[in-house]
Amino acid sequence: MRPVVLLVLSVCCFLGCEPAADTRCPPVSTTGDFDGLSQACFDSVVRIRNRSGTGCGSSTQYLSNQSGQMMVVDSAADATHVEIETNRHVALDRGADQIVDVWYQGDLVASERTKTEQSWFHPTQSKDIATIVVSLEQLGGPMAVVEALPYGDSVEPGDKIYSVGCSDGRHPRARCGNVLDVRNGLIYYDPESIGGDSGGPLFAYSVSRQQFERVGRTAWAIKEGNRWVGLAMTQSRIDDIREGRVSQNVELPEGAVPLATVCFLPSGATRCDELCPGKCDEFMTPTLANPVPLQVSSRRPGWVFPIRGDNPVDQRSRAPRRKPVREFFRMLFSGLGDLFRFAFWTVVVGVVLAIYIGPTILTPLKYDWPIKAVKAVLSLLRPAMIAIPLAVAM
Repeated sequence: MRPVVLLVLSVCCFLGCEPAADTRCPPVSTTGDFDGLSQACFDSVVRIRNRSGTGCGSSTQYLSNQSGQMMVVDSAADATHVEIETNRHVALDRGADQIVDVWYQGDLVASERTKTEQSWFHPTQSKDIATIVVSLEQLGGPMAVVEALPYGDSVEPGDKIYSVGCSDGRHPRARCGNVLDVRNGLIYYDPESIGGDSGGPLFAYSVSRQQFERVGRTAWAIKEGNRWVGLAMTQSRIDDIREGRVSQNVELPEGAVPLATVCFLPSGATRCDELCPGKCDEFMTPTLANPVPLQVSSRRPGWVFPIRGDNPVDQRSRAPRRKPVREFFRMLFSGLGDLFRFAFWTVVVGVVLAIYIGPTILTPLKYDWPIKAVKAVLSLLRPAMIAIPLAVAM
């Protein structure tokens, strides 16, 4: 029994939760139904940067470009793109320029320029969603996608919940807490999220389906009593927004504010590199007075998905890329070749036209001179053509 208890305590401490005294993070079940936050939850979270600031989002589904139309597919092996969901106040409106930073097992593996695909927003309603579509070829490999809670289902007050976000615009962090309330399509949870967490997903573990699931997406904070708590759209509310279904009681509660106004990192925040010891040592927690800027790597190491023993059929390595200098000269010489071919055929056509038009300018010949020339040649050859068969017959 003692090893089991020690294992439970170590898992709670590993996730930044006090084992028994912290009522927001109850002790982990010893039945084997829950063993800590999945790495896939971390790997699905991205940081989003643009001219308005920094937020985050998460991959929600695989897409395949079929004759110019994006179709949802189930397998990463069939996908060409991945959809990332976030807040509209993070990604702005359709066509806005973004930089998406992707982590894999604690390492920053991609930083890509892209644009906002769609957005749904209303300033006084619980409606703040945007999507970004990124090519898997750009990323160098497929991202982890965590399934959503089935439509109509919901977490309940007292359920254990995890939020993952890029708090203060830096490395993704996870926080363990409880659902405080669920009403009018909104999840009230603690600990609260802060600036940089906007657009981040909420995860919960489903015992019946034996998997982690996305259960909501945070966007606001609200003060209840003498403390701030997080405020997120439920997964069903998100589905309603995206499908255009009309919902009742969608007004934001009085006192809800954007996360950018909440600037203190809650206790228990765990960086994903802390789950992968030895990685990302440069991503140190900054002081609030003097935050250290995060340097984004442009390297593209090979990486594959899935992780933690998922179906290997979905593994897909990064497509090989040419060196920048080699690619430049390839494009340069390819363009010069096209130019030379165009110039050659232009000269050929010009010579032919000159041979045809020249005699009509320099001599009394008219534009039908080629036809008359052919007739004259045939008239000269006609006697010979008659004589040759006669000579052969004799």
